[in-house]
This record gives sequence, C-alpha cells and structure tokens, in this order.
Amino acid sequence: CPPALGPGDLSFAETITEYVTDSGEPVVTARWVRVGVLSEDAQVPAGAPAGVQAQAADTAVRNPPADAEAPAPVPETRPVAAGIHPGQAWTARLVDRMTLSHMVRYAGASGDFIGLHHDPRIARIVGGYPDAFAHGMLTMGLTGSVLTTLFGTENLTMYSGRMLAVVYPGDSLTATVCVRSREHSAVGGAMFADLGITTRNQKGEIAFAGTARTRLGD
Repeated sequence: CPPALGPGDLSFAETITEYVTDSGEPVVTARWVRVGVLSEDAQVPAGAPAGVQAQAADTAVRNPPADAEAPAPVPETRPVAAGIHPGQAWTARLVDRMTLSHMVRYAGASGDFIGLHHDPRIARIVGGYPDAFAHGMLTMGLTGSVLTTLFGTENLTMYSGRMLAVVYPGDSLTATVCVRSREHSAVGGAMFADLGITTRNQKGEIAFAGTARTRLGD
C-alpha cells in the first residue's frame, strides 16, 4: 500500500520575481512559496538551493506495510465492489515521457503561467532548478485519472495529496493505488474504501503521495 505520510516540521522557500518595463518602472511583483515537510530521514544535498532543499526533504516517507499485495494492472472495466479488499493494489503508467508540450498545454488549461513551468531559463536563474518542470497539479491530475478509471468520478468523495519530487521533461510516471480499508457508512449503509496512492518516476522516486475515499456500493 502506498506509504502514509507522517507529521514533521514545515520548511519554506520563497521566490520573489520583479517585472519591470524597459525604463525600469515596476509592473508586477510575483511571490512563489514552497512549503515542505521535513523528516528525520531526509537527505538534503549540501549547498542545494532552498527550493531544492525543501523538495529533497519531502522525499523521505515511511515504508509500505508488509501485507500489501503485488499491484495488478488497472483493468479496463471497474472492479466488482464485493471483491475489493484491504491490501489490494493496482498500477498504471501515466505518461511514458513528460514533455514541455504537456506542461504548456496544462498551463493553458489551468491558467497557471508561472515561468518555472515552461521557461528553462527562469527555472535555472530564479528557482535554481536544472530545467523547467511540471506543475504539481498536473502530476496530481494525471494520478487522479487512475482513481476515476477504477471507481468512477461520481463515486470519489475525497482526493488529496502532496507533491514530493520535481517532474522534469523526459520523466515517466507510474501510479499505484492500494486499498487501505473498507467499511459501511453509518448513514445509509453504503460501502466505502479508503485508498492510498503514490506516483513514482522512472528512478523510483515518489513524485506524489496521497489518499482518496470512494463509494463502492450498497
């Protein structure tokens, strides 16, 4: 089952970008704040930029429980509610190769045009990153597509998570969903399942980890 994220100290990295006219007149001041959760197991590269330090600190998570089943491919049809049980897991490839085109199209769809996500020069100079990188919500949205395929958008009652690693052009992403528990609702008697979900890149690093809750049936 994907790891449950434990509590920790918060770290913050703030980037401020000033936009001015050719004559030097201020036009816009953009402020971008990264919030990370520190862990005792975090390995932060020495001398890394503040944003990278916060990102590296977020990659330390607990190991999955021993009773988790080997993930099966996400089926084309929804699994039968009666057969869903704790420890059951599925996996799916989200994207074989992230491209700058993916990121630009997401920027247009979401309205998030922060330069870090489409301009490598801004990413290097302003953020200290080696390249432009995907929006966190793009990774979360791609991950959520596995949940909607398995259970249907109409059945999901909660979906949340945290971005833990930067996704760059060229990265591939694979998601794993695991059933943590199932129970009858006290109201109406419907069956619900609590899910854990993680998305890893081709290096095995966790890019996103979260939880979801879905209705299974009566």
